[in-house]
Amino acid sequence: MGPGSFEGSKVIVAELIISILLVFNVISSDSIKHKNINRIWLLGLAVLFILSIIHLFFNQTQTVLFGNQFRLQGTLLLWFLMTLAFLTSKISIENRIKPWVVFAVLVIQFILSILFIGVGADRPIGTLGEPNALAATVLFLWPFLFFPKPNNRKYWIIGFIGVIIICIILLITGSRSGIIAFGIQLLFLYLVRAFYGRSFFPTIISILLIVCSLAIPFYIQGNLYENRSEIWQSSLSAASKSPLIGVGFGNVEYALHEANVRIGNHLPGYYVDSAHNIFLDFLVQGGIIGFLILIYLILNTFRGFIFHNNTRNIVLLLGLTASLSFNPASVVSLIQFWWLIGQGSARQNS
Repeated sequence: MGPGSFEGSKVIVAELIISILLVFNVISSDSIKHKNINRIWLLGLAVLFILSIIHLFFNQTQTVLFGNQFRLQGTLLLWFLMTLAFLTSKISIENRIKPWVVFAVLVIQFILSILFIGVGADRPIGTLGEPNALAATVLFLWPFLFFPKPNNRKYWIIGFIGVIIICIILLITGSRSGIIAFGIQLLFLYLVRAFYGRSFFPTIISILLIVCSLAIPFYIQGNLYENRSEIWQSSLSAASKSPLIGVGFGNVEYALHEANVRIGNHLPGYYVDSAHNIFLDFLVQGGIIGFLILIYLILNTFRGFIFHNNTRNIVLLLGLTASLSFNPASVVSLIQFWWLIGQGSARQNS
């Protein structure tokens, strides 16, 4: 619930990098050639953009454009993330990320996790500012240790040590969502092996497991400050205020505060600026329209990865989807998420 220590600065850096990518794309000789992009996918982004413009005119607040001062996750960041998805939709990084580079990043995160403990939480944060953001990020990194398949013993050893580091980080961060996400990733890989390399049914089963895992907070209660079940109930109440188009991207904290007061739960005295679930965040901020577009983008991305039998990217998206279903979204996870949305956007017959 509390804002990350570094989130605002990370957002500014991310927007600068995306701006640089856009400039290079415009001035390059291969400027924006996207003939094979799914037109429905592009329409979804266009509708999301139009929806955000409507919010700027009719849901004007201090946070709708830039977001609050802690997270800076308002309409502007959404535009940058959609731009990132578009720019990266035809950029493949297959075989470009070396396992030893990923391993080095994991080692650095592990060392910094020991050195930097979150204020008041006594949980490692590494360079990410929040324990759950750290867990989500290392879950995004480890598949690059094994895909493509290591071609020598040295890389297998690096991969094995890397997985041990992942397990230690997940345990010391105390991230339940991270453990759930890692378990689903591993189960998916086992199922792919059981289905002789086919990924369709393993993906469906894994998605269903993520959906079923959403019931966990209603049976295993955390402390009041991190009570997902109450936050999610408040989010559904907040979404009812403007069910079709939402209250505006960046305005979730206002909607949640009003809902908390209205239903009289334990949260009015706490600062809640996220639904702790990316789907509920979209439902509150973008209404049913924004929610359905998000669902479409994710399912279309899975479809593209299944079509091309891209096991690694399915593992990445499963881990991110599970992590983002329980926590406020760090901009690092959002960049990873929208990069995958871009990767899965090409026509399945391309």
